[in-house]
Amino acid sequence: MELHSRVLGTLTQDHSFADWFVAESPIGMPFFDGLPLGVTFMDVEAGTEAAFTAEADEALEAFRRLTTTDRRAASTRIQQNYQEMLDASDLDPLDVDDDTPDSIWRYVHPTEVYVVRRPAHPGALDRDVYVQVDCNCDWEHEHGLQLVFRRGRMLTRVSDLDGHLTDADAYGTPDADDAGLREYAARFPA
Repeated sequence: MELHSRVLGTLTQDHSFADWFVAESPIGMPFFDGLPLGVTFMDVEAGTEAAFTAEADEALEAFRRLTTTDRRAASTRIQQNYQEMLDASDLDPLDVDDDTPDSIWRYVHPTEVYVVRRPAHPGALDRDVYVQVDCNCDWEHEHGLQLVFRRGRMLTRVSDLDGHLTDADAYGTPDADDAGLREYAARFPA
């Protein structure tokens, strides 16, 4: 089975996961200076392929409108993740310039983009499509780093690669307690 995306062209069904569809070619991501990354649509429910693809394309287009300026604005959150890991471990500090917050990006290495709908569960107020960027990073070799963008518009979560799209999902808390979701709601009121 294949999906057709107006952004990516043809996506083919993954050999290991029947509900994953992989783009045939990487696509440049302006957020990362045009770095080409592979894209996978995940957890596509049977019978919803066309609707999911339309929403996934919208989220991917929104993410591709984010630029290095948006990346610089996110630097503080990435640096906070690094600092928390440094404080909780015996790692040697990286050469991060505290006066230049975007220097942290030298240590972040994006590997793949996943577009996925937030799963339904008690307390989840949205079923939006999220863009999740998986990265290797020099301070967390084992668990990496994930950057999650709600509807592709705004960074709403920075964490290790735990697969959760929101802190509310990760910690089993109400959406109202999730700072990223609150910030999104304030910036993009329904």
